Amino acid sequence: MLRTLIPLFALALLSLAQAQPLDAFLKEAYRKDSSYLEAERALDAARDELAKVQGDPEAAPLALTRAQEGVAVAQAKLLQARRESDARALEAYAGVLLAQTDLALARARKELSGLQLQAAELRFKAGAVSATELARVRDQDNQAANAVRTATRALEQAQARLRPYGEVRVQALPEPGPADPAKFGIAGHARLLEAQQQVREAERALALASGPDTAPLEKSARERDLARARAALADVQRTLEDALEAAKSRYQGAVEAYRLAREAQARGAGELEAARKRFAAGAIAQLALKQSEIAKAEADRGVLAAQVELWQAIYGLTVAGNG
Repeated sequence: MLRTLIPLFALALLSLAQAQPLDAFLKEAYRKDSSYLEAERALDAARDELAKVQGDPEAAPLALTRAQEGVAVAQAKLLQARRESDARALEAYAGVLLAQTDLALARARKELSGLQLQAAELRFKAGAVSATELARVRDQDNQAANAVRTATRALEQAQARLRPYGEVRVQALPEPGPADPAKFGIAGHARLLEAQQQVREAERALALASGPDTAPLEKSARERDLARARAALADVQRTLEDALEAAKSRYQGAVEAYRLAREAQARGAGELEAARKRFAAGAIAQLALKQSEIAKAEADRGVLAAQVELWQAIYGLTVAGNG
């Protein structure tokens, strides 16, 4: 009796009792991200500098303003680092899910090719197929075996990318909730705040160079510095706006792709159910049923890939803009 294909997600996600849900994983993952930890140290240093200035009765008002701005920029950078860390952690987590699923699918295809080879060998012995046809089927079986080995290596590589976060057992992703792209904007983005601060610093430097105690050449240099800072700010703003628009487009595309993948999965489920009934009635062969099971498994894999892309698109929105 042909062994029924184990549902793709079930095979890909064994040991769920010890699995770590995505939200629980992300709550801890950023603490292992070097970029986040560096941003955290920078914020601590900025706060120390502010406390030092606040405790100095002789500190100039400008020193206090600069220290306060430094803390604000460092806070924005830490928030941005957390968002980027979450996006990287999600990619590593989902990468294992996809690799597990690909391995399960490769094994199912190998099982099918093995059955096809058995059938071809029987037909060859009966004189119903040529040696050339048998060689072709045998080659397909070898290719399926190679695909299993390739998928196994890909899973090992995906697990290696997840390993820096600890011994993590992945589990099925939750359904992504809807996001409102219109709520995301670049105001308050760390790169924008930093560029704005540099413009303010250039404006202050020019103001300080405008007195009678400053040479005209020095003032001209500060004017050029201000022009460069303003141009850099405009460039950063355009870059961030373009990135946010791209993130919004990616999200909308991911929503539609996920909807279509779900529809394809539903059709595949219906076709598989019909095939099982026909097989039970003796109307189709075991190979035909196996092919229907693999088609459904491929649809399941398509849903997972679309779901991963949707999750990544959501996190892409948070990285590109404040929502």
